[in-house]
Amino acid sequence: MKARTKWILIICEILLIYSTLYIVRFITMFLRERGLLSLTIYTMTAVFFLLVALYVLRLKPPILSILLLIPILGAYGVLFLKMKIPVERIHLLEYGLLGFMLTGVLNDRWRAGRSAGGALAGAATAGYVDEAIQYFLPNRVYDLRDVGFNALAGFSGIVVFAVLHWVQRAKGAKAVQ
Repeated sequence: MKARTKWILIICEILLIYSTLYIVRFITMFLRERGLLSLTIYTMTAVFFLLVALYVLRLKPPILSILLLIPILGAYGVLFLKMKIPVERIHLLEYGLLGFMLTGVLNDRWRAGRSAGGALAGAATAGYVDEAIQYFLPNRVYDLRDVGFNALAGFSGIVVFAVLHWVQRAKGAKAVQ
């Protein structure tokens, strides 16, 4: 995939996150009142992980890649389940994907350590702007803790990308893009 296409997808991801900030509170209240909030979030998460699994399998990674991803995804799952507020779990999906995508586009031009640092800075900045926007919305609040969740989620996406990329390069397979 070309760098320009990757950047367009990243911008779309960020715009999707920002454009839903106002309405998401109403949607979550609607789902919570009907007892569907947790089910919806778990379903979204299952679909997300299914799409990630299909993407990874499409790359035909060596078994070592998959084995290294299991504890990472396990830790991600534990963090997901430990979060007390169900809506905050969405941060893990949004910013995990963003971290993964940013690492992919930056890895095309920079060496691995620098691309990971740039991706973390980008995901954390996008997460901070997310919270800054919420400060000005009447139905949302600025929460510095969420900035940390966003950065942590971005970091987890970076780790997943790095593991896939490193193992595939070591095996001489097609590197993750």
